[in-house]
Amino acid sequence: AVESGNNIGHAAATAMAAAFPSWTAFLTPGILIISTSVAVAAILFARRTARQKATLDLIERVEATEYYRDLRTAFSSHRQANSLSRLHKPVTYADKLDRQKIQDFLNHHEIISIAILNGVLDRKMYYSWMAGPFIRDWNAAAMYIQTERWRADKDSPSGFRYHSALYSAFQRVAHSMSDEAIFIAESSGGLPETPDGPGNDPLPKVERDYLPKSASWWHRLRRRG
Repeated sequence: AVESGNNIGHAAATAMAAAFPSWTAFLTPGILIISTSVAVAAILFARRTARQKATLDLIERVEATEYYRDLRTAFSSHRQANSLSRLHKPVTYADKLDRQKIQDFLNHHEIISIAILNGVLDRKMYYSWMAGPFIRDWNAAAMYIQTERWRADKDSPSGFRYHSALYSAFQRVAHSMSDEAIFIAESSGGLPETPDGPGNDPLPKVERDYLPKSASWWHRLRRRG
């Protein structure tokens, strides 16, 4: 009878163990989840730290570089005089030099904007440092950029084709900062009087994903991803 009772007890314990697996069965998956979470958090923190460092390095270079200060001085001078439009077709040597400075200044903003949109620079840190001047500069340059987007095109009835990609990142970031940022599009006008200005050189039509139509579907998929 005792042996029978022991057998019954052992059978009951075995059944309970089968019904309720040991907590050790969940230990390995739990450790894996925790370690993975810690690794992901470390990667995200490292990426954020790298973005912040890159942003701080940029701020330091911009503030300390005489070249950039010269570009900003030229842009500010034309912004305050409302004279950017005359640089589409500069006549004097001074205006030709200023046109190049203005182009370099706008290119700087475009590169910064591309870096922000692609997560290379820290968005919040840059906004806190430059939001006001950034929007002001965009609004001051908007109609200048609008005319620059019109490029000579012999196949177009107007003689021009509108290239919305020019300084599009600058525009996107400015609009993400403020509702007061000026919106420009093909319908905004700004068509040059003649196609012989230095900024009217023809440009090829660019595919949206920056790949030729002959590219394989795999390359297109990788680009979109």
